[in-house]
Amino acid sequence: MIKQLREEQQLVYSIGCTIQPPSDIPDTGMMFGISVTDPATSEKLADEILRMLRDFAEKGPTDEEVTTAKKQTAKYLENQLKEPTYWLQQLSDMTYRKRP
Repeated sequence: MIKQLREEQQLVYSIGCTIQPPSDIPDTGMMFGISVTDPATSEKLADEILRMLRDFAEKGPTDEEVTTAKKQTAKYLENQLKEPTYWLQQLSDMTYRKRP
């Protein structure tokens, strides 16, 4: 999204894309992109985001995207494991789901 929507099409300055896996109800996770843009380009941006998400759903990630995601996840976990709030959330979820 950064390469296509920011660098190539110049529709946004910054954009994020994230996955929110299901926690309570199976198969209810979400994947979404979010950004701020000029109202004049908002429909084009929305169309492009939907096109990219559909393309991703059909084809899956490229090898480069998987490599990048692994690096980002490792860095995120490295930082999160140092934070008490991360562990509080883990313990809370274990209690809620009655897991040891």
